[in-house]
Amino acid sequence: WKTYWRAPGSSGIPPEFDFSGSRSIEVDRVHFPSPMHIEAGGSVFYGYKDTVAFPFYGLAGTGETQLRLDLLIGVCEEICIPATASLTISDDDLNVSDPKAQMQIMFAETLLPQAPPDDLRATGLKQTGNRLELEIRAEEAGSRLSAVIWPRDGGWVSDPATAEPQENGSYLSVFELPQGVKVPDIESGGWSFALLLQDPDSHAVRKAVEGRIGTPAE
Repeated sequence: WKTYWRAPGSSGIPPEFDFSGSRSIEVDRVHFPSPMHIEAGGSVFYGYKDTVAFPFYGLAGTGETQLRLDLLIGVCEEICIPATASLTISDDDLNVSDPKAQMQIMFAETLLPQAPPDDLRATGLKQTGNRLELEIRAEEAGSRLSAVIWPRDGGWVSDPATAEPQENGSYLSVFELPQGVKVPDIESGGWSFALLLQDPDSHAVRKAVEGRIGTPAE
């Protein structure tokens, strides 16, 4: 069985995590592990096989606390079915230390994308109308490079776009914003990116990095 990454492609169902039903607890964004390039039933997408863990972190306040997650995720074998679940953890369970769970979290963290190194990172983002251009520095030759961008506050995630080499030695990925989508200003620093280095023949993901897109002055 399979499910999707944050940017599954044009026909996928990205997982949705809603913690708004929680009480007296503030949940940070959910972290997505590095995805796989998957071909199934004539379709191609980014996602996960068999099992996957999405780490997230939260800060509890005072008083009665409850963690609630309303989840939507695509569950795929020959076809994909949107599956929903509502999960809660009460005060008592939140206050119990679970060494086994801690080990599972630590292992899940090892599968997250790396911080971008100097030789593989986004160096700028420009917007002209509904067109967004991400400039990338990538010094590893012989690989296929794809990019994804999204506002850190959520609401929209781009489809993966191939990064094309430029005359100045950089790479460029181009994205089209859907009509009516509201996103932060480019200069706000409110954008994130993911870069996928893939094998040029099999398209298998060799490395994934994620980071925040800085302002042009950075």
